Amino acid sequence: MAKRRLSRRQSWRIEKTQQERIKRAEKQEQYIDDLLHSSELSAEEDGIVITQYGQSADVQITAGEVVRCFFRQNVGSVVAGDNVIFRQAKGSDGVIVANRPRHSELLRPDKYGKIKTIAANIGHILSSSPQNPKPKKF
Repeated sequence: MAKRRLSRRQSWRIEKTQQERIKRAEKQEQYIDDLLHSSELSAEEDGIVITQYGQSADVQITAGEVVRCFFRQNVGSVVAGDNVIFRQAKGSDGVIVANRPRHSELLRPDKYGKIKTIAANIGHILSSSPQNPKPKKF
């Protein structure tokens, strides 16, 4: 099978899209850096990740409050259940600065066959089926 050739216009459009994505990522990193170096951030706190959305996550503080946080590129993979250290801004945003070690992981393969963590620090798993609605503990 022959390699597909792109027209000059298609190549230009792909390059332009890539540059826009790079600028957007750099702008996001700059925003996080500005938050970290500003005096608007509180002291470091512990929390648990409830949900993760791309480059941000909802973190629950021990008091039950939920804060939307961005995470640094050097933090690595952040999934639901992770115990993290974060700094909260005076507004509503925060920044995850560290990820504590996990004691358990729930893994699955992604569409490329690579193993991916989808949840961490799981103590119990319950399952039920339509035929047997009682929860089953694994």
